[in-house]
Amino acid sequence: MNRLGQNSFIKDTVTMASSPLITQLLGLMIIPLITRIYSPEMFGLAATFMALSCIFAEFAGFGFSSAILLPDKDETANYIFIMVIIFTIIPFFVTSSIIILFSSQIAAQISLAIPISYYWLIPILVLTHGVFQALRYLTIRNAGFSKLVYANVSAYIIENSFLIFVGIFVAAEPIVIIIAAVISAVTRILILIINVGYKKMYHLPHIFSIAKYKNLFKRYKKFPIFTLPTNIISRYVVQIPIIIFTALFSAKACGYYIFATRILNLPVNLIGNSVSEVYFQRSALLQMEGKKEISIRLFSILTEISFIPLIIVVLLGQEIFLLLLGSNWSEAGLYAQVLSISVFVRFIFAPSSYLLILLEKQQYQLYFNIILTIITILSLAIGYLFKEIIISLVLISFLSAALHVFMGCYMFKLIGIKFIEIIKPFIKVFPIVLLVILILFLSKIVFSFDNFILIIIACIIMISYMFYVVYTNKYLLGALKRAF
Repeated sequence: MNRLGQNSFIKDTVTMASSPLITQLLGLMIIPLITRIYSPEMFGLAATFMALSCIFAEFAGFGFSSAILLPDKDETANYIFIMVIIFTIIPFFVTSSIIILFSSQIAAQISLAIPISYYWLIPILVLTHGVFQALRYLTIRNAGFSKLVYANVSAYIIENSFLIFVGIFVAAEPIVIIIAAVISAVTRILILIINVGYKKMYHLPHIFSIAKYKNLFKRYKKFPIFTLPTNIISRYVVQIPIIIFTALFSAKACGYYIFATRILNLPVNLIGNSVSEVYFQRSALLQMEGKKEISIRLFSILTEISFIPLIIVVLLGQEIFLLLLGSNWSEAGLYAQVLSISVFVRFIFAPSSYLLILLEKQQYQLYFNIILTIITILSLAIGYLFKEIIISLVLISFLSAALHVFMGCYMFKLIGIKFIEIIKPFIKVFPIVLLVILILFLSKIVFSFDNFILIIIACIIMISYMFYVVYTNKYLLGALKRAF
């Protein structure tokens, strides 16, 4: 990648990262308040309802959304955008019909403390998901990253303001959490339409051509054949534990799991997703050698910046959650300690996962997600058999981490990255990892510092380490200097 390309890439990444940075910083301030208004059971029930909605929502767009980035011509991308909207309306009407005919039966089967009248939110969530994905990829294609930032931050502020206001002055109920999510989804869509969508609308009315859509469907047929089932299964991998935790264990256990994954995913949302979206847009324009160069550099940087935070969470997870969320949530810290391994591996390989789309090998992502689903279900079944949820979490974490490592190495092999290049960043940080483990072990076990002091020590270690990473990684330091 040339200097201009690096400069632009870092700027766009920083722009995209500013959205989750703002929302996560706000979250760190708001979450301690929200967790003292709503109980783990409430979050567990709301998350279970949302998980059911997500299972239907993934059909929206039929997997064509990401194809918006691929065509050379904007006209073709506009056709795909309209096709995604059409294929979003179909699942919306199907889901609405299911709710009309079977809402009572569904409510009886899942036994959630949610009024049947609110099940109408499910088709609305399906519609908003499909429309947002279409607008999101159209925005990314046109490098409108600041527009996505504005939409995400605004939606986050509105959602959490609603949660706090209604929870304090009206009632703290699971349905409030669900309605807040719907309001957030609608907000993002409206902002993108106002700031981005309407500027493109004048291109759209004259492009309705059945022949064109047939050709596009044939050209990008791998997306509904492989990307759609891949997206569905990958979403199931996330949502199945939520549903099963509530069904087999308790809504409280589900609430713990939700917040453990939410806190762990802060770096994924802050950096991983932002880098991935810019990486996807830029890699689509690069030849194979360019893809190789940018992929290994990003992998090295992500590995270096996340290794020490992983160690801190593994060793101090319960202390962090107890201090941040309150006494009712210490169990979530234990969940986070166990799940942190899989989140770390997923984080460092996040950008490279788009290689399968860029190389049009989506079938391998489908196989990966099928195996991951099987691993998740079996892990939950084994934990339930032994009546111990921690067994399920350990199996999910380590087996999914191993699978992500295998898949990541395979993706790198496709573009010519050797195994020795993959392990270099681990070798670089290994001595520092040992030093951090020693410091935290002495602080926690030998000197028995209280939780607040332990967190202060962890923060000092984290900040010092981040400065070290920036000043010892010439690509990161150089890119940041050029970007700023």
